[in-house]
Amino acid sequence: MDGPAAVEALARAFRADLLGLEPELDKAPRGWKGFAHSGEVKLAGQTIGQVAWGGAGQGGWVRVSINGTGCGFVADMDTFSRSVIEAAPEVEHVRVDLAHDCNDRTVLTPGIADEAWQVGGFNPPNGPRPKRDWKGSNEGGWTYYVGTRGVSRNFWRVYEKGMKWVGDHGIDAVHPLGAQAGALEDWVRAELELTNSAGPLPLDVIQRRHEYFAGSCPFFASLVPESEPRRCMVDPVDRAALSLIQGLDNLRKQYGPALHTLRHVFGDDRQLLDLITYACDHSPRLVAGGALLVAGEDVERLKLTRAVQMLSLK
Repeated sequence: MDGPAAVEALARAFRADLLGLEPELDKAPRGWKGFAHSGEVKLAGQTIGQVAWGGAGQGGWVRVSINGTGCGFVADMDTFSRSVIEAAPEVEHVRVDLAHDCNDRTVLTPGIADEAWQVGGFNPPNGPRPKRDWKGSNEGGWTYYVGTRGVSRNFWRVYEKGMKWVGDHGIDAVHPLGAQAGALEDWVRAELELTNSAGPLPLDVIQRRHEYFAGSCPFFASLVPESEPRRCMVDPVDRAALSLIQGLDNLRKQYGPALHTLRHVFGDDRQLLDLITYACDHSPRLVAGGALLVAGEDVERLKLTRAVQMLSLK
C-alpha cells in the first residue's frame, strides 16, 4: 500500500459512514517521520490528517494520522473504524487518543485530577506512581499531565478545553458544540493517549473505547461509571512471540533470497542451519525480549490472531 491507496481506504470508510465525502491527498515536497514521501489528507477543503509512505527502512508500511478535525467528520465511529480495518487488513494502531468532555467543574478540573493522583487515582496495578506535570496559565487554561511518553502505554491529560478554545479563537468565541453544551469556561476534557510502546494495541480499541478509557486508571473509570473497565494488556509470551515474528520478517527481507539459494545448494536444512549458527550464542536482544519463553506454536497462534480479531469486528 502507498499514500494514494491509504487515502482511498479512508474514502471507502467515509462512504460507508454515509457521509459520501471523498478525501484527497495533497502531496508534500518531503517525507515525514522517517518516510520518504508524505502528504496532507484534505476533506471539504480542510486538513484532516497526514499520510506517509516509502523509505528503505519502513518495511512497506504506510503511516496515517487522523486529527481532531477529521474525527469530527465521522458520524459513526464504530462503522468508520470497521471500514478502515476491512479496507486495509494489515492495519495496526500506533496511537489512539480517547477523550471525555465534561461541563461540570465539580466533577472534572485539572485540580480535581491532581487530587485523584495524590490518592492513587492514576496508579497502575503494579509499579510506581506515574509522574505528573502542569502547564498553562489562568488566561489560556491549565493542562495537567500524568505519565511519561514513550515509557508506558498510557499518557493522561486533563485540560481546560474551553479556555484553550477562547485563546485560539478570541474572547467572542462560540462553543463548537452549541449553546446546549454550556459555558466555555466550564468545558474540561480528560484525554487518554494510548500508544504501542508496551506492545500492540487491540484492534477493537476504538469500538470499545469507553471500556479502554475506563480501564486505564481508577480516576478515568470514575468519569464513565457506566462502562466496564477493560485494560490494554499484552501477555509476556505474546509480546515476545510478536517480537520474534517481526524479527523473522526482517530476516526474510534482508537474507531471504540468499538463504533460499543456499537451501537449494545444500538440500539439507539442518546442515545449513548448523553451518550458519556454528559457534554463535543467543541473540541478547531476542533473549531480553523474552524469546526463550516462546514455543513454535505460540508464533503460529499469533499469526492467526489478526484473522480472528478481524472476524470479531464484523
